[in-house]
Amino acid sequence: MLVAGALGGKPEDLAGCAYLCELVHNGTLAVDDIEDDSKLRRGKECIHLIYGTDVAINAGNGTLFFF
Repeated sequence: MLVAGALGGKPEDLAGCAYLCELVHNGTLAVDDIEDDSKLRRGKECIHLIYGTDVAINAGNGTLFFF
């Protein structure tokens, strides 16, 4: 979105694409946190520690197939 703005485009025109990229990225992070046995993500407890590994895997993988 920063590049679009810098090149004269409208960042808001890319909001849908940015949302999709962020959703997929967060899904991969949820699974990666399990693989790495991470405790924190962005300063908060990881999703697998809050809801359990099974839910975190399903949520993470679900974002990859949502669209």
